[in-house]
Amino acid sequence: IKYCPGLKSIRYDLLCPEGLVRALLIFTSKIEPPIYKARPVSSNKLHTLTVKLPPKGTRHYRPYVVGGILRNINFTEFSCKTFIDLQDKLHMNICRKRTLAAIGTHDLDACEGPFTYELVPKKDIAFVPLNQTKVVTGEEFLDFYADDRNLGKHLHVIEKYDAFPIIYDKNRNVCSLPPVINSEKTKISTSTRNVFIDITATDLTKAHIVLDTLTAMFSQYCDVPYEFEPVKIVYETDAHPGETVPTMESRRIHVSQDQVNTLLGIDLSIDEIVRLAKKMSLGAEVGKSIDSKGTSGVYIDIPSTRHDVLHPVDVIEDIGIAYGYNRIPKVFPKMGTVAQPRVVNKISDLVRRELALCGYYEVLAFSLCSEDENSTWLRRKADNPKPVRLLNPKTFEFQVMRTTLISGLLKTVAHSKSQKLPIKIFEVGDVVFQDKSVPERQCRTRRRVGALWAAKTSGFENIHGVLDRIMLMFEIKRTNKGNSEGFQFIASDDPVMFPGRCADVFYKGARIGLVGVVHPEVLAKFDIIYPCSMLELDLDPFE
Repeated sequence: IKYCPGLKSIRYDLLCPEGLVRALLIFTSKIEPPIYKARPVSSNKLHTLTVKLPPKGTRHYRPYVVGGILRNINFTEFSCKTFIDLQDKLHMNICRKRTLAAIGTHDLDACEGPFTYELVPKKDIAFVPLNQTKVVTGEEFLDFYADDRNLGKHLHVIEKYDAFPIIYDKNRNVCSLPPVINSEKTKISTSTRNVFIDITATDLTKAHIVLDTLTAMFSQYCDVPYEFEPVKIVYETDAHPGETVPTMESRRIHVSQDQVNTLLGIDLSIDEIVRLAKKMSLGAEVGKSIDSKGTSGVYIDIPSTRHDVLHPVDVIEDIGIAYGYNRIPKVFPKMGTVAQPRVVNKISDLVRRELALCGYYEVLAFSLCSEDENSTWLRRKADNPKPVRLLNPKTFEFQVMRTTLISGLLKTVAHSKSQKLPIKIFEVGDVVFQDKSVPERQCRTRRRVGALWAAKTSGFENIHGVLDRIMLMFEIKRTNKGNSEGFQFIASDDPVMFPGRCADVFYKGARIGLVGVVHPEVLAKFDIIYPCSMLELDLDPFE
């Protein structure tokens, strides 16, 4: 199956085919929203997952854990694959590449409860990791996965510690070493009938969201659909008093009829609001608010799959989606204004059109990047120019505001190796620098254009032609050095470019960019195997 709808990144329930199909069936009124229920198990027979005290003198750097069980599940090749795919998507999304939370799924018939979650010294760890055949010790673990393209990027979470988090079963068999890998012993397959889910985390709220999502999406394959078995979480530490999860309980909020109609600009009856809310998988019933005003409206029951709904405005947005934004009548604003584009935006659009006509594809890179991508990998000094740094970045990939478009273009090529050569791309976007002379913001923004040619040969003449075409569009002629009317090339030695194959571009006596063949060391840092030529120009001087 292939599906590529435009989804909000916080709709975790739509990240797998099961959730997407279910939402569409509810939207078209073909099925009712499911009711999730706990499997009847006496409290003394619940599986327990105990968080043990860490070794003396250490602290648990992933202190939280939650868990759940799916009994009598019926996996097929397709559903088993989507089960793994959803975990990968959640890891990349809400789990922030496993730094905030990490998922482990196990064949419950291959292990035995009760389970424990412990911080174990590396010298005391030994197990067979998933998809491996030999035992790996804790002291070998980091080196064993250092070169792994998928798992190696998660080692930074644990590599600076002398003890690793481990989930053991009753017989001291390793189930997983979060947040990196599970054990081969508890590997999930199409023959698995009972699944034990664990989520370890530094953020307990994120762990609950992930557990609710996995449980809700795949409990439909159980013999009794939408039935789950909770797990009792016990803490020997003081991190949490303990709980039994998942609960899959809904939350209730009140939305008034006036709020809905005012924000959406339409006139809906109470019954229409109820019907539209139900189309969006929300429970709804007519009722007055319990405050002193007694406002007429609708009580909305938010299911455990909709953690994106935080406020009545979120509900109203869903009602608007169900009604159809295209059906909302267009009206003129009561205040008359006349807007016009900024000159630099008009120039940007002209440049985009010209480069597209030259056969180049536009790309959009993130404005945030890592320190390495912004400077070190480009063989430039870190603070020349000085970037705007994030005070508390959540990931290594988003540490600073970019000061150049070059790294974004190179990353795009690195991820486009399967594309036919030549690769011709460009970007028109903003870069940001610190500037203490600017009041309040203490930074300034510059609009730039960058273009790149990648092929079996450097293709410098092609990038040179692109630059000439841009200048021709602005009706700016090339002149000799010293003439301030046109533009000139002056040889330079920018560390990004190959020596002797680089030039600065000057316009009206001021440097506005550079053009050249990218240095092989830079290409190696971005894992690019083709020679590349590129240019980068400021567009602000053309205003």
